[in-house]
Amino acid sequence: MITRFITLAALALLVAQTSRSQTTRDQSVMLRPRFNGAHADSVSVTWTPPEQAQTATQTYWIAEQNDEVLSFMLEPPRADWWFDVPASRSSWMEVSQTWQVNDLRMMASGYVQAGTTRTGMNLATSRRVEVIVDEEAANALENQLQRLVDDLQREGWVAVIRTTSPNSTPRSIKRDLILPAWSDTTQGKLSHILLLGDIPYAMSGGFSVKGAAPNPDFHPEHGGAWTADAYYADTETSTGIDAEYQWTDETVNMPGPDEPNRPENANVPGDGKFDQSLIPTDLELCVGRVDMRNLPVFGTTAADRQRELALLRQYLERDHAYRTRNFEPPYRAIIDDNFGLFARVNDGYRVIEAFAASGYRSFSPVVGPDSIFEGDWIYNSAQPRRTLDSTPSLFAYGCGGGGYAHCSGVAEEGELAEHPVYAAFTLLFGSYFADVNSTDNIMRSTLAADGWVLTCGWSGRPHWFLHGMADGATIGECQRLSANNAGRYIGGTIEDLATGQFAPFVIGERYIHTLLLGDPTLTLQGPVIGGMLNVQEIPTTGETYLSWNTSPQHRAGLGSEVAYLIEAGPSLQGPLTAVDTVAPGTRLMAEARVLLPNNAAVVRVRPYFTNSGRLAPLSGRGVIAFRTVSSVAEPWNDEPGHYMVLDILGRPVLTGSGTRRQAEQSVQSSDLPAGAYLVINADARAGSMVKSH
Repeated sequence: MITRFITLAALALLVAQTSRSQTTRDQSVMLRPRFNGAHADSVSVTWTPPEQAQTATQTYWIAEQNDEVLSFMLEPPRADWWFDVPASRSSWMEVSQTWQVNDLRMMASGYVQAGTTRTGMNLATSRRVEVIVDEEAANALENQLQRLVDDLQREGWVAVIRTTSPNSTPRSIKRDLILPAWSDTTQGKLSHILLLGDIPYAMSGGFSVKGAAPNPDFHPEHGGAWTADAYYADTETSTGIDAEYQWTDETVNMPGPDEPNRPENANVPGDGKFDQSLIPTDLELCVGRVDMRNLPVFGTTAADRQRELALLRQYLERDHAYRTRNFEPPYRAIIDDNFGLFARVNDGYRVIEAFAASGYRSFSPVVGPDSIFEGDWIYNSAQPRRTLDSTPSLFAYGCGGGGYAHCSGVAEEGELAEHPVYAAFTLLFGSYFADVNSTDNIMRSTLAADGWVLTCGWSGRPHWFLHGMADGATIGECQRLSANNAGRYIGGTIEDLATGQFAPFVIGERYIHTLLLGDPTLTLQGPVIGGMLNVQEIPTTGETYLSWNTSPQHRAGLGSEVAYLIEAGPSLQGPLTAVDTVAPGTRLMAEARVLLPNNAAVVRVRPYFTNSGRLAPLSGRGVIAFRTVSSVAEPWNDEPGHYMVLDILGRPVLTGSGTRRQAEQSVQSSDLPAGAYLVINADARAGSMVKSH
C-alpha cells in the first residue's frame, strides 16, 4: 500500500495551474456499488476510466471487520471495470488507479462502504440524538421542535430537546448537557448532536503559515483560532476516559491584529478559546449546527431576533418537508469547479489537490457517475450552462477563490439572499469562509437561502467523503469520518517526479475546523407511511392486531419494494425492540398479528426499501401508536419517591412525591394536553410512560 504521509507548504487559494486537457473528474475513481443479484452476499463495484486515460496500475483494498487491509492488483484496463466485494466480511473498499491523461500522470481514488449489510430486523438499532437549542428559540419554535422530535421518533431515533441559558459557554454546555448524556446509556448510546440557534461557538487553534499547523486556506492574516464544533464532538480519549483535559487554554498567544487580523480569531491564554489546532483524539459524536445569527444580508440584526428566528423556522420546515418527501431531490449532482486540478511543481514534486474531486468521489456511489454534471449554482449569462434552477439535484459542490461572504464563480456576496439553491446536501470550498461565525458567511447563507439546502460542509482541505450515504449513513456520520480521517481516505496527491511514486498530499487533515452546518441526522430519503397505526388486542391469543396504510412510494412504482419493520417497547425515550417484519405487498393497507412484549406501551411500524439499489435497507418515516394500557409497570416499581413528569421535548411539566401510581394519576387528572408523558422517579432513576387523556 502507498505510504500515507507527507505534508508540504501549500499555496493560498488564489490561482490554479492546470492543463486544459485534464479535469478534476480525472482525479476521482467514480465507483458505483450495487448488490450482486446472483450472489446476495456480495456487492458489484463498477467504474470507468477517463476516455483519454492510459492506465498503468490499478489497486484496490478491502478492509475486513478487524480492520486488516488486504491488497490486490488488477489487470490492465478493460472498457468497464468491476469487482465483487464480499459484503458480509468487509467494511469498506478503496480503488486507487494510476493513469495518464494526455501528458499528466495522476493517481485517482474512490471509495465505497459495503460492509453494513442489514436486514429489516437489524434496523431496530436506534440512534440517539440530543437537540441543543437556546431558551428563546426553544419557546419561539416549540411547535417545530415538537414536530422534529416526532419526525425523528418515527424514523427510529431516540430524541430529546435540551435548552441553554444566555450565559452558557462551550465548556458549560459540554459539561452539563453533552457529557452526562454520553455517559448515561439507559436511553441508548448518544451518537448525534444538533446545535440550534444561539449556541456559542467553540474557538480553537493557533494556526499560522509560519508554524507547524498552517491555517488551511494559507492566508497569513487568517491565523489563530477557528470555529471548532469538534470540541462538542470529543467526549473521551478512550473508553471511560473523559476527553476534556485534552482541550487546554494555556499556550497559544496570538493577540493580533496582524496574524490574525479578525478579533474573533485572536487567541491568548485564559480567554476561553482552546489551544488545539488538531483534534487530540478521534471524535465520538456527529455534530451539526444551524445558526442564522449575523446574516444582515438576510435581514438579521443583533438587537432583534425575529428575522433570525424566522430563518430557523424556515429551516425546520424544510427539514420536515424533506423527511416527509414533500420535495424529492432527483438523484443527481452539480459540480461548480472554479479551481480545476490546482496542480503545481515544486522541488521535483508535483502536487495535485483537485478540491472538487471530493464531490465526484463522494456523489458517485449514491447517484452514479452518469448523473454528475458540471454546472453553476446560480445562472451566469456570460457562460450559460445547466444550473440548480434548471437541474435541481440531491448534491451540489462549489469551489473558487473566497471571502467570508462569497465563493468566486459560485455565489457572490448577497446573491444567495436573492437566488434559491435547489440542492439538499452541499459542499463548498474557498478561502476564509470555513470560519463560519463570520458576518454573512456564505456557508451559513446556503442554509438561510430559499430552496432545498439542508447541509453544507467545507470540503477541500481536508476532502470530505460522503460515500457512506449510499449505505444508509447519516450526513453527520460522513462528517465525523472526514474529520477523523488520518490517511485512510486520499484527497490530494503528491508525485515524486524522479521515481514516479505517489503519496497522499495532506493539509487540513484532522484539523479542528471540519464541521457540519445543518441537521446531522439526515440520510437519503426512505419511504413514508401516512395516516394512523391501528392497534387492536386479541384476548383469546394474547396477540395484537396491527394495520396501517402502505407506503405510496411502493404504490407509485419507484422500482423499490417497501417492507415494514414492527417495533415495540415501554417508551419512546429508549430504543424499541424489533418484533417482526412484514413483506412487501400491493394493497393500500398492510396488516400483521404479532405477540408483543408485556411492557410494550408503544408500537412503531417503520417502512424500508428492500431493493432500492443501495447497499443497505433504507429506512423511512413510520407510524406510532400507544397501546390501550395506561402505563408500564417496568422499570419503576411502586416504591414512593420524588417524581418528575417530562413532556415529549424532555421538559419537566409536573413534579411531586409519591408512588408511581400516584404520579400517573396526577398526570391523568391534570389539564396537560393529551399525549404521552414520561414519569421519572428521581430517587431511583427509573420511569414509566403514561398517557394524558
